[in-house]
Amino acid sequence: MRAVQIGVGSETFGRTWRKGLIQIDGVEIVGLVDPNPSYLKEAREFFGLPEESCASWASKEFYDRVQADFIIDSTPHAFHYKNAIEAMRFGLNVIVVKPMSDSFATADTMVNEATRLGKKLVVAQQIRFMESVLQLRKLIGDGMIGDIAYIQADSYFTKQGPVRDKWYQPHPLLLECAIHQFDLIRWISGLEPESVIADAWNMPWNEEVWGKKSAIALFHMSNGSRALFRGLSTDQPGESYPGHWEIEGTKGVLSLVKGNILLNSERIWPAEEQSEAELDILTLNAEVLKDALAYFAGSETPVLTGADNLKSLKMAFACIESSDKGSKIHL
Repeated sequence: MRAVQIGVGSETFGRTWRKGLIQIDGVEIVGLVDPNPSYLKEAREFFGLPEESCASWASKEFYDRVQADFIIDSTPHAFHYKNAIEAMRFGLNVIVVKPMSDSFATADTMVNEATRLGKKLVVAQQIRFMESVLQLRKLIGDGMIGDIAYIQADSYFTKQGPVRDKWYQPHPLLLECAIHQFDLIRWISGLEPESVIADAWNMPWNEEVWGKKSAIALFHMSNGSRALFRGLSTDQPGESYPGHWEIEGTKGVLSLVKGNILLNSERIWPAEEQSEAELDILTLNAEVLKDALAYFAGSETPVLTGADNLKSLKMAFACIESSDKGSKIHL
């Protein structure tokens, strides 16, 4: 399939996805879009594309010229709505990096427009493809710990916290980072949240100017269980993704600690103990692309879809609303 990458310059998004795209059989990069000329030139040379395959901004004329099948949008999430809506209306399927958009209303419109136009929308929640996460989900699905009673997911960041130094976000942790944990709570457990009470704040060492970089959220889940998320900017030992998990059921407790799965405090996976979880973004992005390509080709069992991800994104915005209002929010 023929692809256009929008947003090619960011080290953590544009350049990382660029490396993943060349590893996947069946993907041909035919166009690049970025308003920064130096980023665009660098990416054009990386892919070996002619100048006419590049543009500062996407347009119908550009898409007609390159004849792409889908876009992968690795821009900041404030641009996802415009890029996705235009691409779908011009006949392309869409992959966007997480979070889907910077408001629930625009994300909802993206999902509805994909349905109306008969296009496929994918949100790249690549942590779903981590081997330890897949194994944990399988064990729970197989009934190893019975019915879930309690979930705790901890995600620790450096004391600086999640900061994008080129744009301001009022809630960088809840929207851009915790979306992974919120998505995994749903996907691993098979449960849906019904309400949440949350609080976001800054530690004394964090600057308010960059938004709130620590948060706690307690979800009431569809089976009556509770799911607690803690995201902290801290010197405490821990990891960001997939984080430290404790899931207690009627038959026991499963833990995910530094890539190791424990049952009632005894390691059961993998065969050899790991010192830390392996976060191989290139490989995970490749798995996202494989899943998306199968979905675009007609697969009826994709791991990632915009419609499903909207439920995870709703958790993030409900947490923000709860923190801002100081009250419980029903989802």
